[in-house]
Parts: sequence; C-alpha cells; structure tokens
Amino acid sequence: LIEVIILVLLVVLSQAILLPRLKNSALRSSEQSMAALGTQLESQINHYISYSQSIIHIDTICNDITEYQQNPNSQNYNLLSLRLTEQCNNSDSIRGIQLESADGAIFRSVINLRDTDLAQLHAAWYQAILYGESTRFFGAIYDPGLSTPSDSLAYARRYYIGDDRYVLTIFFNCSDLTAIAETALTAFDGLLITDYMNSSVYEVGNIQESHSVYSSNPGLSLVETADGYYFFDVITSSSWNIVGYISNATLMQEYWNIFTACVTICTALCILTVMVAIPTMGHIVAPIHQLSLTMQQAAQGDTSVKAIVSGNDEIAELSSIFNEMLHNLNEHTAQKIAFETNEQKMRYNLLLAQIDSHFIGNTMSTINSLARQGKTSDVIALNTALLKIIQNNLRVRDLDITDTIAQEIEMVEQYWIISKIRQENHVVLSWDVADDILEENIPKNIIQPLVENSLFHGLTDELTGEMHGKINI
Repeated sequence: LIEVIILVLLVVLSQAILLPRLKNSALRSSEQSMAALGTQLESQINHYISYSQSIIHIDTICNDITEYQQNPNSQNYNLLSLRLTEQCNNSDSIRGIQLESADGAIFRSVINLRDTDLAQLHAAWYQAILYGESTRFFGAIYDPGLSTPSDSLAYARRYYIGDDRYVLTIFFNCSDLTAIAETALTAFDGLLITDYMNSSVYEVGNIQESHSVYSSNPGLSLVETADGYYFFDVITSSSWNIVGYISNATLMQEYWNIFTACVTICTALCILTVMVAIPTMGHIVAPIHQLSLTMQQAAQGDTSVKAIVSGNDEIAELSSIFNEMLHNLNEHTAQKIAFETNEQKMRYNLLLAQIDSHFIGNTMSTINSLARQGKTSDVIALNTALLKIIQNNLRVRDLDITDTIAQEIEMVEQYWIISKIRQENHVVLSWDVADDILEENIPKNIIQPLVENSLFHGLTDELTGEMHGKINI
C-alpha cells in the first residue's frame, strides 16, 4: 500500500513539479545547442570567405588577368586557367574555381568541375552578382554526382581589377560544413538552412513546417507549436537562417526516461514487497491467531491452557507474558482457595470452642450455691466474669477470627476470676507483655486453653485436688 501511494504521489508531483522544470531545462539546452551550431557554421563559412579573399589578392593571378586583358590570346587564357588549377590543388576543400568578366570571358580550373557544378551558375543568385545586383552569395548545398558521396557549395563574389568587374566563383567541398549541420540531429529532430530569400540551402531530418513557421515569425529565436518547438539563428557572414525543429516527444524524452525509470522501480518495489510480505505476514499472523485462540479459551474459564512460544520476537514475548500471567493467576487462585478452606476450618473450630456448656453449667451452679450462702460479692464477680466471657465469644463477625492481645488478656483474667472462686485456686497468674504489642492481633481464644490446661494438668494435686503454683505469661 505504501508503494502504491508513493507511485501515485510520484505521478502527481512529476506532472506538477518535475515536468515543467525538465521542460524548461530541455528548452534551454536546445537553445544552447542552436547557438553552438550557429557558431560552428559561422566559423566554417568565414573560412570559405577568407580563402576566396586570399585568391583575389594573389599577385600572379592578378598579373595574369591584366596580361590577358592586354593580349587576350589562348596562351594567356591557358596560363590563367593553370593558375586557378594550382589554387585548387593547394586545398582539399576546393573542387574548382571559375572567373568570369563583365564582357563574358570565363576562366576555369581544368579539373574536377562537372555539369552539376556549372548548373549552379544558372541560378538567379549568380545572375544577380554577375549583373551588379549583389556583391556575394552562397548557393545551395548540392550533390555534385561524384563516385564517392560528397556535398558541394558554390560561393561567388564580385570584385574589380582596375576598372574591370569580375565574378569569382569557388566550388567548395563542404562535407565539413554538412557534418557540423548533421550533429544538430543529436539535439533536434531536423535542421533547415535557408538563404535570405528563404530558399532552402540544406535540410536534414524531420523539418516539419520549418519554412512557413520561420516566414511567419521573423526576428524570433523560439516558436512553440502544437507539435513541438522551432529554434532560429542567423549566420551573418552568409546571410543564412538556421531553423531547428524538435517535437514535444523528443524534447521530453529525458523526462519520460526518468519517469519510466521511477515507475518501473516503484512497480518492482511493489511486486517485491508483496512477494516478501505474503510469507512474512503469514509468519506474523499465524502466532497472533494462535495466541488469540488461547486467550479466548482462557476467557471462557480454561486457565490450564498455554500459549505456544516460538522465536524471540514481540509475539513470542507477548505469549511468554500471557503464560506467566496465567501461571500467576492459577497460583493466586490456589492460594485463595487454600486460605479460604483453612479459614473456614478455623472458624468452625472456633465456633465449637466458643461456648462450653459444661463450663457454663458449673459456673451457674457455683453462682447459685454462693447466692444461697449469701456471698453476694462472689456472685457478682462470677456473674460479671461469665457475662464478659459470653459477650466476647458472641463477638464474632464473618471474618473475625483474631483478637487483640489486650482483649485476650482480659478474657483470661475473667476466666481466672471464675476459676479461683470455683476451684479455690491458689495459683498465681502473672503477665509480662510489652505495651507496644497489646494492639497486635492473635488467633481468638488461643491463650485461655493454655492457661486452663496448665492449671488442671500441671498445677493440680492429683490426691487433694488443690491447685498451687505460678503461671507466667
């Protein structure tokens, strides 16, 4: 469940936070790629322009042109053509050179130029330079039709030698230039290069509606459409416009890669968690269920049950505590039963000893005898002592099987009064009891039987029946 919640939160947060940030980051990266591409193409174009300028200022070529103007024969013509051919051989990037004067004289390098190259000179841009409407221009990149695939580019510019106007055209092997352009496909779906008239110079990949989009949005560097984004840049030296197109899918590919990876990881975690949780939950739930059944049996009165303890986890600890609780409960119950049984036995014995009918009868007979003899004080003493003994024996509550030491002493004193009058007892009874224990409880009527047994079985003469001696308590 936790992984599912995390997955849902991941989707929501990625749409709300991650997607806009990655989109902006991708747009900035594409803008930087377009700027870097423009810089590289500009550098290559400047190289072509610089080379053309160097040819114009070569003295031998200028002298050969002047010599031809003064003496336009085949020898001077061929010499000038050889000079142009030498320049082609000096650089691998030049396939051919043509020089055309205002009066129609044409000088060409003697190698490499093909019909596909010369066909570029029929384009409107070349005618504009030839007739003075423009000073320089790069034509479209084309395939010259060589045995090995290659790309070529014609660059023409107008210049003067003295008062005479010439058009220098250099046919470059521009494979380096197209290679730079094709590196844009690592950042864009397609790339389009146009001239200042919006004619296509070079295109590669999926350019979609690059022509119309650029025409409709002059001066902008970025245009967003429903399908994707168009990035624009300008190569000033050649008056070329660069248009890079990237679809929404390509732009957000990084986002989708991250999102897919996150979803995959979360899904894998969910599956792994379920696979681990099923046996784990079984291991956890089974002891809990067993403990629950044991508790139900105990709640129904069967305290002899015992929970199964396995392992050393929290469930095992809980089972041990439950077993210990049942053990303590059983011990307490057994002690309670034993205590109540003993208490009932003591109560029963106490009740049996509470009233001795023979003792009472004899005491009452003694009272009657003393009354007939007129011994009023003895009658009162016996009667008072007997009443206190009877009252004490009747002072019994359900759980009152003990009495204080002071109360027991009082009862023994009352018994001793009756005994001295009835049996003419000459025995001395003395007490040595500390005051601080007089309120302590002892079993009821425990002292009086001891005193009575001592009197009759220890201090009574068997022949005369007289009682002499001393009892110390």
